[in-house]
Amino acid sequence: MAIKEKLWVIALVAGVLSFIGFVTPFISWAVGPMSMSIWSFGLVIITPDPGIPIPLIDELMIAGILIIISAILLIVAGVLGKKREEKKLMGGICVIGAILGLIGLFVPLGDLYISLLLTAGATLSIGFYLPLIGSIIGIAAGAGAFIIK
Repeated sequence: MAIKEKLWVIALVAGVLSFIGFVTPFISWAVGPMSMSIWSFGLVIITPDPGIPIPLIDELMIAGILIIISAILLIVAGVLGKKREEKKLMGGICVIGAILGLIGLFVPLGDLYISLLLTAGATLSIGFYLPLIGSIIGIAAGAGAFIIK
């Protein structure tokens, strides 16, 4: 079988990676007995409880929305690629979804609060890297749909 017939699998894998990245922590930080995890959809868990309210990070919520839209588009592109002979539509959806995912990943990195966290020792977690890898694979699948004859 030619690789063009398997592009739907690549798009599907990219979407699943992005979705798994969406449900795992985006930023992790651990100092001594204190640890903090921040998800891209706005969930913040700090142990032990500091007793002060945690501010919502709007840029992370925007990132979460873009990442989940990207994951859905990539999964839909994979399903469409399996059911249809026309691969150009699948390729276009892959590229658009992957670019949305990349935008969603890099929007929160410009936020002052997140920049301070990363400077203070917090690390980008698997919730950042899996959608990044999924978006890169999605762009490759979309480009393959246009390039491979």
